[in-house]
Amino acid sequence: MELTEKAARDIAEDQGIDVIVGDFLEYDNPDNDVYDVVVLRHVLEHLPDPVLAMRKIDSLLKDNGLALLEFPNTRSLSYVSKRHRKNRGMQREKYSPDWRPGHCNEFCRRTFQYLLRETGFELVIWQTYSNKPIMNAINRLIPIASKARALVRKR
Repeated sequence: MELTEKAARDIAEDQGIDVIVGDFLEYDNPDNDVYDVVVLRHVLEHLPDPVLAMRKIDSLLKDNGLALLEFPNTRSLSYVSKRHRKNRGMQREKYSPDWRPGHCNEFCRRTFQYLLRETGFELVIWQTYSNKPIMNAINRLIPIASKARALVRKR
C-alpha cells in the first residue's frame, strides 16, 4: 500500500508486486483479507495515531501473525548526544524555526513496548541498525543505533 499513484507504480514496476494506492489508516479491507506478516518501514512515526495504526495492523493479521516495524530510535547514541548538546546550547538548530518535522511520534524500546501493551502485541525481536555495516556489528552487541527494527506478534 502506498499513498501516491506514482510511488505505487514505481514500486510495482521495480518489485513486480501489486500495490494498492491508499491511506493505511483509512483502508477498510473490503475483502476481509488477513495476512501472515504486515510491514511498516519508517511509517509508524509519521502517523498521528499509533494506537489506531497498531489496531489496523491487528485487523490485518492472522492469529499469531507478525508485524515488522522500523522507525528512528530515540535512545540511540546520536539522538541522546544531539539532545544533550541542544539542551546546553552547544548544538546549532538544523532547520529554520518555521519548519515542522514529519514525525508525529517517536519511539525508543520502552515507549514502543508501552504501545504494544496498549494494543495487545508482544515484542519478539528488538534490534537497532545502521546503514553502515561495521556499525551493525557493534549494534548487535550494544543496541545504540539510530534506527530500530521490531518484530511483534499478534496475541
